[in-house]
Amino acid sequence: MARGEIRFRSYKPDRRGLAKLQNSPRLGAATLALAARGAQLANQADPEGNYTASPRTVAAGWRLERRAGAVISQTSPSWIAERDRTLVQIARALRSR
Repeated sequence: MARGEIRFRSYKPDRRGLAKLQNSPRLGAATLALAARGAQLANQADPEGNYTASPRTVAAGWRLERRAGAVISQTSPSWIAERDRTLVQIARALRSR
């Protein structure tokens, strides 16, 4: 064992504590803040798209547990976003050749 290394013989996760953390208002606020920043960056890249962020409960983890989360939505269609999706599809097709 290396100096300063700590070994745990029997780790058992605290499921109640994890569930409490996953659904905490602070985690929900943090994910919403990240989504809001993502929406802001998307609006800078595609001003016609009108991207917004909203809180959402999501299923995540290997057990698909319900967790506090957020989502970025495009409220109005934009030709820029459609063009970019098409270019990505073309690039993927050319890469597979």
